[in-house]
Amino acid sequence: MWRSNKKLSDRISELEGELSAYYAAQEVIAKEMLYLSLSNNGIILNTNARFLKSCGYSHDEIEGKKSIILSPRNP
Repeated sequence: MWRSNKKLSDRISELEGELSAYYAAQEVIAKEMLYLSLSNNGIILNTNARFLKSCGYSHDEIEGKKSIILSPRNP
């Protein structure tokens, strides 16, 4: 029984380390990279502040809209 508990404890520690690395990567993405999440049919689900700054829209202006609004506008 002790070995089983030890294996479970080791696995939990391993998963906690992986989760910590995942959250650290998410922080880097939020701060340093442009992030845009789309649904399968091109609806904007989420963005980060850096993306919004680069395209000049606010979150409320583009969330739930088709990604076509990000295309260059014709003069």
